[in-house]
Amino acid sequence: MSLIIAQNLNKDFGGESVLENVSVQVGEGQHIGLIGPNGAGKSTLLNILTGNEEASSGTTQIVGNAKIGYVTQESQLDSNRILYEELKSVFSNLLELQNSMQDLEPELSSGKDDVIRRYDELHHAFETGGGYSYESRIHSVLNGLKFSQEDAQQPVSHLSGGQAGRAALAKLLLEEPDVLLLDEPTNHLDVDSVEWLEDYLSRWKKAYIISSHDRHLLDRLVDKIWAINHKKLKLYTGNYSDYVPQREEELKHQLEAYYEQQAWLKKSEDFVQKNIYDKKTTNLAKSRRKMIEKTETLEKPEKEKQISFEIQFPRESGKRIFRLQDIDIGYPATADARETKLFNASHAIMDRNERIALIGPNGSGKTTLLKTLVQQLSTLRGEVEWGHAVEPAYFAQTAWGYFDRDMTLVDSLIDQDGWTISKARELLAKFLFRGDDVFKKLGMLSGGERSRVALARLSQLGGNFLLLDEPTNHLDIPSRETLEEVLIKFPGSILFVSHDRYFIQTIATQIWEVKEEQLHVYKGDYAFYLRKKDQPSQTKSALESSGKKPQEETKKKLSPGKLKRIKDRERGKLERQEVELSTQMNTLEEQITLLEKEMEQASYNQDLEKVQTLSKQYEQAKAEQTSLLEQWEAAMAELEAFELNPSINE
Repeated sequence: MSLIIAQNLNKDFGGESVLENVSVQVGEGQHIGLIGPNGAGKSTLLNILTGNEEASSGTTQIVGNAKIGYVTQESQLDSNRILYEELKSVFSNLLELQNSMQDLEPELSSGKDDVIRRYDELHHAFETGGGYSYESRIHSVLNGLKFSQEDAQQPVSHLSGGQAGRAALAKLLLEEPDVLLLDEPTNHLDVDSVEWLEDYLSRWKKAYIISSHDRHLLDRLVDKIWAINHKKLKLYTGNYSDYVPQREEELKHQLEAYYEQQAWLKKSEDFVQKNIYDKKTTNLAKSRRKMIEKTETLEKPEKEKQISFEIQFPRESGKRIFRLQDIDIGYPATADARETKLFNASHAIMDRNERIALIGPNGSGKTTLLKTLVQQLSTLRGEVEWGHAVEPAYFAQTAWGYFDRDMTLVDSLIDQDGWTISKARELLAKFLFRGDDVFKKLGMLSGGERSRVALARLSQLGGNFLLLDEPTNHLDIPSRETLEEVLIKFPGSILFVSHDRYFIQTIATQIWEVKEEQLHVYKGDYAFYLRKKDQPSQTKSALESSGKKPQEETKKKLSPGKLKRIKDRERGKLERQEVELSTQMNTLEEQITLLEKEMEQASYNQDLEKVQTLSKQYEQAKAEQTSLLEQWEAAMAELEAFELNPSINE
């Protein structure tokens, strides 16, 4: 059964067409992904489907009493309530039932049949409506979207923009409408919250439409794709990965049909020109002309317009980019605030050509680390050890701050870089700013346009070490794919913060995670990180699912005191082993660094014999480093398994 039916929708803004002849239906339980370039009309379509906006022509019908819920990019909440009460208001019908039951409770002792019957009716409605679970549902959604207990008791008016967006999402999830419309729901969410939302929606039985640039989310959650491009909407079956080859095959056939028609038209026109004045063939030529006139000319299919650029690369750095050894990251004390430590980096090394994704909860210190590395902030303890000839280039979330909002796009480049108008326009064209677009004022640009301008600035900075803070924010899928290609080809090193898991998996060669005030290094891609992250829980599951837990029989024969001594002794042994291996690794790392410096000097002095000797020592040290790292990882896994082993810790 269809819940929303839209037919022949057209939408114009200021005489310019945005949507043309769009017809869609949303059925019960359908899970739809809405995609398209920034500015294609996705939010406009969602607003029309909800009735928040009128189409220029066409019809929209919400069937029966279907309830439509819409989370927009701009949230709307009651600012007069605290957050918990705002979410609790979703269950006002249950609260009314609960109050009615409480009003009747003093009369139950009378034993009157009508009182008991009425109370039973209210209780049944309260129970079947989820009266005994709504509070746990509220807490579950608050926890999943990273609201603390303190946050839940804050007035809605005190929430930040990101928190307000998450609060609006929480409220709508609790309302459970028949059709849920989500417009960029992963904005303001960290990776953990996005994964929680995915899990939550994967169990959603009702219909939803998700407008998103998150390809991982679209792969997991949707079974249909609505793709808007060039004012038209086309429907595809399957998730995003299913859509891509369908679209490519479709474009291929459309191009073939277009060129075949063009060839036929040219051949037919030539035939008419040659034969129209010949008495023997004039009738045939006139017939062919009528065929041409009746033929509906195919438009040449166009791919989505994409940004096109390269990042300037000045020169290669030394092998080492930087090293963090027992460093505290955070904010130093000021006249108005005390020192705030966010996390400790006990041991982390970045080498040349690595592409490292820095992940972790919002507020954990990821951006703070980037600011520390570009010397906008100082470390709280320890010093960053830099390699040779490292030239950082920083793309900040607040990169927009260095622009004058009243300045035009083209003037911003002329003013900042002393360029000619033609050179500035040439660069802006690569980022899809053409014609009069280059004279737009910076303060009037959309979020996606601002990101493209910031990327244009980044392409001109010139550095061999890129530090990128959420570079895909506000970028549409084609632009993200172009950025991925650019970064993969970039010959330098990259440290980036992102919550786009598809982007992380495509780009990163290592994952650094900030968790529980500590920086954890995973020397592999995102899939490797997920496997390593899940190993402790897998160990626990294996132990719990086995028919007989390890040491179960021994445990029965031991007194609690003796069991505790054994436990403490085994834990101590593992902890000493981990410390010893860490110390050896640190010492070896210093030796390797010294060898690298000596090799560079010997090479500079053209002392080939010394270079060969040092090279052998270097290879031996690296092999020993690999062996120690494997031993350390094994010791850590054993320690984690020990902590999770119920037979030891009970």
